[in-house]
Amino acid sequence: MKKLLWIANSSLFCVILIIGGIAFWTLPKQTISSDENRKLMDFPLANQETIFSGKFEKAFEEYYNDHFPLRENWLTLANHLNTFKGSQEQEIRVITLNNQHNDEISLDQEMITEETSSASNIDVSDSALERNVDTEKSEEAHEPLTADTTSNTETVEVESAKNTEKHIPSDINEEFNRIKGVIVVNGRVLQIFAGSKQTITPYVNMLTTYRKKLANDIKMYTMMIPSGSDFYLPYQVNKGVLKEKENIELFNSLLPKNIVSVPVYEEMEPHKNEYIQFRTDHHWTGLGAYYAYVAFAKKAGFQPLALSDMQYEAKKTSFLGSLYNYTKDNELKKDPDLLEYYKVPTQSVVKIYGDTPTPITGQVYAEKNNNYVLFIGGDNPLVHFHTETSERKSLLVVKDSFGNALIPYLTAHYKDIYVVDYRYFKGNILRLMKRHDIKELLYAHNTFAANTKTTTKLGLQMLNKEHKQ
Repeated sequence: MKKLLWIANSSLFCVILIIGGIAFWTLPKQTISSDENRKLMDFPLANQETIFSGKFEKAFEEYYNDHFPLRENWLTLANHLNTFKGSQEQEIRVITLNNQHNDEISLDQEMITEETSSASNIDVSDSALERNVDTEKSEEAHEPLTADTTSNTETVEVESAKNTEKHIPSDINEEFNRIKGVIVVNGRVLQIFAGSKQTITPYVNMLTTYRKKLANDIKMYTMMIPSGSDFYLPYQVNKGVLKEKENIELFNSLLPKNIVSVPVYEEMEPHKNEYIQFRTDHHWTGLGAYYAYVAFAKKAGFQPLALSDMQYEAKKTSFLGSLYNYTKDNELKKDPDLLEYYKVPTQSVVKIYGDTPTPITGQVYAEKNNNYVLFIGGDNPLVHFHTETSERKSLLVVKDSFGNALIPYLTAHYKDIYVVDYRYFKGNILRLMKRHDIKELLYAHNTFAANTKTTTKLGLQMLNKEHKQ
């Protein structure tokens, strides 16, 4: 009997191995994980050098981890089982991402633009900036957990990452300084910020270079947008250390006086108990962006609209955002986010310069979308907003995805707004500003992006592109 049982067990084990092997080699392979917002591992190169050096075996292990049969289903099940580990330990959980740097997560994958009724073409530059608008978008799946690197095509790509989970130790202060990932706590998921003088100084130097090359009559503003970790991390995690606030204060101390820093953090902090930050997404909400707009208005010298001056809208269907896709946390899934926005009483003609030979018509609010892409239709190299207002002339905004929710408010005050996404725009900023007589420049980045070397590199590239007078 024991022998028969042994044979049955062995046979079953062999059958599972055979079926698994056949499934691994025959089932279609994904190239991109939409949940993890990253490119999956390609089959490694096999030759004498890679095999005998051990590189092939290591790379193949990573390839298998990315492509084993029913991978997404198994990961979802694993995350579901993690919720049964005990309520006390489960109150605060760290989900780390291996092999990543403390930079920005670029998570704005849905580059969706909605085409509406046609309007007259607007010449943004010589033949659409002489085709210097780069239409190649990275294979990243928008804006930031912890990592972005620069590929050969100078676009941002999220590195390969494997999610691991661990529980908070009793003494977390030292651990907090090492975390590269996210924390799930109180029904929301938060990124762990770890900027320093070393990481913020290159960004300050880049902005200083801009200021030196701009004419004296051009007003230059910058805003550091908090991610929310200071506002919502519990004391047992950060021991009261407000890392984003410290980094912003350091940034301001290094910034030249002829660059105006917009106090976004100070404007948002009193409203932290309001719905200013999504719980499952790394972005701020329309309300959070509103308070940044108020802070900018005070510095720029115009009267901001009151919330009551705008039409409140909310999507009927809730959504789960980018950080949920990384964690697959069931507690987050129970309480998804709501997309709220405030429509300004100003009409705009929107032109998007990107994938097509000629610009396409865009929208201030791409209302067919039920996620953050609703704001100006997502990320594009260059977007021009021509409005009916005559209050102020023109503004150039250089931004990451956080800037998308800010732009609609500004259309109530500027006749022309040019919006550049630093990750995709390949033109020359100086030429753009000169051609359209732009006298105000706003650099709007979240704290993760500002402390990322890629942001500085791409910012300088836009400034140093061949500049023809």
